[in-house]
Amino acid sequence: MLLMLLHPGDRSGLDQAQVYVTGLSAGVAAVSTWDVFLRAAGSASAMDGELRRALELRYVDMGLSESAWSDLCLQFRIHLAGRTAQTSPK
Repeated sequence: MLLMLLHPGDRSGLDQAQVYVTGLSAGVAAVSTWDVFLRAAGSASAMDGELRRALELRYVDMGLSESAWSDLCLQFRIHLAGRTAQTSPK
């Protein structure tokens, strides 16, 4: 069973997830949002509170996620600049 967790603010995410699911061989998946999933995990005591908070920061608050994506984009730009410099005619 595939579990797809979406950002709660992603307005088109559910539509995109449903399109994706139609292409799966089983044709089914469980779809929810991170905040609902983490709240349920907390209510059921199924996840350590520290881990739950870390996941909430990354996937709900987006604070850590935004900085991670910014760092990744910067590294990618540096990588591309280096490759361009190596392949440019002299």
